[in-house]
Amino acid sequence: MPLKLSPARPLYTHISNGNSVDLSVVIPAYNEAESIPLLVAEVCNCLDGELDYELVVVDDCSSDSTLEVLRTSRGQHARLRVLHHGSRSGQSAAISSGVQAVAAGAYDFYVKPIDLDELRVIIRRGLRLRQLELENARLSTSLRDKQSFGE
Repeated sequence: MPLKLSPARPLYTHISNGNSVDLSVVIPAYNEAESIPLLVAEVCNCLDGELDYELVVVDDCSSDSTLEVLRTSRGQHARLRVLHHGSRSGQSAAISSGVQAVAAGAYDFYVKPIDLDELRVIIRRGLRLRQLELENARLSTSLRDKQSFGE
């Protein structure tokens, strides 16, 4: 069964055409020590093998062990990046910090999925579009080559 994200734990994504990764997922976290390992594992399981991605979780100065749990999780999930606010700043600030940390390139799109199944659909559509663009470029190059050599 897919993991449903609560309004308190939204999942934000952007696909970039300028970053070193294809997809960045930003998750704000506050006092989520018990649930964050499952969420991180679900997101990584959803994306592993699909494309080059990074998962950025921003701990908003949790008073429980969320930060320690996230740091431990990095050993199991190489694509996990952990950011930490030194003082409680709120969900919007945590999202903003995460987006700023990954926004080196221009956005292609920015979405707030309801659940991981929706994220899978978006990713697969994007991957299919990229495959079609690559095939189109290959065919265009092949046609130009043939025209250049008078074939």
